[in-house]
Formats: sequence, C-alpha cells, structure tokens
Amino acid sequence: MTAKKQPVKKQTVWQQFVTFFKKRAASIRVRVDAYLARRPHRSFRRTRRRDYTRSLRLPGYFAFTAHVRKTLWAHRKTFLLLTLTYAILSGIMVGLASQDLYTTLTETLRDTSGEIFDGNVGELGKAGLLLLTAMTGGITQSLTEVQQVYAGLIA
Repeated sequence: MTAKKQPVKKQTVWQQFVTFFKKRAASIRVRVDAYLARRPHRSFRRTRRRDYTRSLRLPGYFAFTAHVRKTLWAHRKTFLLLTLTYAILSGIMVGLASQDLYTTLTETLRDTSGEIFDGNVGELGKAGLLLLTAMTGGITQSLTEVQQVYAGLIA
C-alpha cells in the first residue's frame, strides 16, 4: 500500500510575501536574543569585572607602555630621523617662512658668531636658543596666512 502524496498547495503572492517577512523577523529575533544573552553590559548599571567576557587578551597599561618604549628603542634610528625630518620641515615651513625673520636671524647669528669662536660659550647658548625660538615660530607675534596653511599641512 503506497500512500498517495498530497498535492502541494501553491502559495499566493501575498502568502509568499508574508512568509518571507516572518522568516526574516524570526532570524533577526534569534540574533538579537543571542546578542542580549552574551552581552554583560546593561544601561545605567555597573558591570562587574567577573561578568566581562573577553574574546581578546590585552595587556595592562604599564605592559603596553613598556612594549611601546621597547619598540621605539629598537627602532630609535628610524624614529629619530622621522622626528628630525618633521622638526626641519616645521622649522622651514612655519618658523622661517617670513623673509624679515630670516634676515634678522642671519644678522644676529653673524654678530654672535665671532664671539662664539673666541671661547665665549654663553654666546653659543644664546645663538642656539635664538635658533630654537625662530624654528618654533616664537619670534613672530602671529602667523601669516601662508604659515598657518603650512602648519596645518604639517600637523
């Protein structure tokens, strides 16, 4: 005795539409329920450390800082060259972009250069401080529009 197969009822377009959205809503509901079940945080309630579920083990602040320091020390040559390049670009583009400032700086360095080589170390310090001030833009009161654009591009 073989059982007769029941004929499959053909769904209407409206039934197909409803079935599609019911399956989609059920799928979304399952995903939301799974998310809510595994998340430890709730709004306006303190989450205990024992409730954390960490999928990734991260080092603490001090271990991370030590790792960064070791990495910088291991690649100190590259880091110092990068820092020096940035300082030179910044000094040229921002600090020494004004022609008046450049002229004043060269005259001051020429005036003090004779005293430096006569053994006056204090003048060397003054010249170095003057150069540093000029490089950082400390001599000028406000930056011109061009210097502001250069500073924005470098930063």
